Amino acid sequence: MGYTSREEWQRHFADGMGFRRLGDVERALLAEHAPAPDGGGRALEVGCGTGELAVHLSGVGYVVDAADFTDSALARARAEHPDARGVRWLRLDVERDDPAPLDADGYDLIVMRLVAAFLRDRSRVLHGLGQRLRPGGALVVITPTAENTPAHRRDIALDEGEIRMLGAGWQQAEQLDADGLAVLVLRGPGHVDTTAVEMDAPPVHAQAQALAVVTDDYGRVLLGRSERNMWELPGGKTVGGEDFAAAAVREPAEGTGLVADPADAYVVTLLADVSHGAPRLTAVVRITAWSGTLSHPGQRPCERWEFHDLHALACLGRVFTPAATALDAIWPGVLPGLPPVHAYPLIVEQPPLPMATPTPPPADREPPSVLGVFAHPDDESLLAGGVLARHAAAGARTAVVTATWAPDGPRAAELARALSVLGAGEPRMLGFRDARAEASAPGRPRWCDTDLDEAIGHVVAHIRQFRPDIVITHDAVGQLTGHPDHRRTHQVALLAVEAAGLAHLHPEAGEPWQPGALYAATHPHSGIGDLGPLLSGVGKSLLSVPDAYATGTVDVTRWLDRKWAAITCHRSQLQGERPLPALLGRLDEELRSRILGTEYFTRLCMTPDVPGLGHLAP
Repeated sequence: MGYTSREEWQRHFADGMGFRRLGDVERALLAEHAPAPDGGGRALEVGCGTGELAVHLSGVGYVVDAADFTDSALARARAEHPDARGVRWLRLDVERDDPAPLDADGYDLIVMRLVAAFLRDRSRVLHGLGQRLRPGGALVVITPTAENTPAHRRDIALDEGEIRMLGAGWQQAEQLDADGLAVLVLRGPGHVDTTAVEMDAPPVHAQAQALAVVTDDYGRVLLGRSERNMWELPGGKTVGGEDFAAAAVREPAEGTGLVADPADAYVVTLLADVSHGAPRLTAVVRITAWSGTLSHPGQRPCERWEFHDLHALACLGRVFTPAATALDAIWPGVLPGLPPVHAYPLIVEQPPLPMATPTPPPADREPPSVLGVFAHPDDESLLAGGVLARHAAAGARTAVVTATWAPDGPRAAELARALSVLGAGEPRMLGFRDARAEASAPGRPRWCDTDLDEAIGHVVAHIRQFRPDIVITHDAVGQLTGHPDHRRTHQVALLAVEAAGLAHLHPEAGEPWQPGALYAATHPHSGIGDLGPLLSGVGKSLLSVPDAYATGTVDVTRWLDRKWAAITCHRSQLQGERPLPALLGRLDEELRSRILGTEYFTRLCMTPDVPGLGHLAP
């Protein structure tokens, strides 16, 4: 069959063709492993065709959303089942369309029958569907198997390796047989945390390789599932005298069918680490333009290539270590808990990061609006108080989201006073527990332990409600001290900025809005100055970044009085030996001004330059 386009499927159903009829064994397995809950349940069928399965599910206690991406299939479904009750027919391409029409409350059962073999990005689609399952729900995939399918119809079936891939990352994956069809019953969250893994020891003393970061029109990144049961970026070792850019272009052409010009390949950074005792050098290469159709030539080592959403990279399971560190070099903080690596960013003009199309602000808005996303009360004042006060004084809208501490606790009142001083509105407190303060939000989970998708959803809601041009958050190293809440907030904010502009992600959080830029407040090595001895003197960590990472330096001395006034609003932090506000309060004014008078930022996510959009006030 080999259909790849909506038009081909439109003709298929318009010409009266269909699929294998629903069998008795399939009906029995669904009844046994996915019965409707007491009182009825809600089901989604993806790729419903002429509606036979959808109508069956409605007859056994489900209210059904039956989705297909062709009008001809849905027209036949309505004509062949005119009396169907409890079925809503939806025209929807689950792989490409905005899923907003789907039920916002989720589903007890999601079924994909005779569809999986035709999906390009199977892992991404299943992960997205898994997020729509209600607790205890199941996603059932029914597919022909390569073993039981004639060779000339191989493209409608999956082999055992491909079926195993569908079940990767689910808490439960049970495979059953229905007269030669594989029935895969999946339960759980649909993902596992990403872990960096190594291959077998190489038979060399050192190795150099180039890895290509390739994205599609939606900003999704290309990864291959290898025979080693891990995800990898396209790329490999250099051959002969070729440079890294040439190697990064050659490898995708050979392994994926995508063709690029070396002029569109940018070496962004070099990563040095050790694999099985041997030095390893990895060049991270961004490919900004390509042509061709993604194919699966079956060449080793990768058996299948798929594009993945950035927000799902942290829950892929096993990822080859150099690929994981390369992804983190492009999107800092997107993958937590990676092994150490020495990074050598190249100080050259680099391509923009892939992001959704920005939403332009009104033409008369100068300077741009700013939303801070920080871990704790006082972070906003210490790290970006000057910039917030500066933008507010210029007439910009400013606001702050704070991840930890209860909204009805003592630090909430301190935060409210500080934000009033900075002109940043009312507190927006998520109310999670500080990783190092049990009393911060009794009974609530720690922010650093919260489910990633849930955390992203909270921040997306505030971005869409406030609609900022700029988002400011922590840097990837955890803001000098490496606090786990700081690192978590960086990761969440990075992914939330992307997700906020995509309508199919967190549709319950409001209308999509794409900020113009994300800035991470940071401290470069050369900017530590007097702050170093102050922190080391009380045994605090001192984590700074290479100077090249600090892409923005803002002199806030004109707003220093307001910044210090905001810091002192956090009165609980002015006591004790170790809190930074207390340490600063014991300094003379001249020294304190030197420490607080400059704020440093790294611009992480950027859209093409639009006047007045996405730039901190000069």
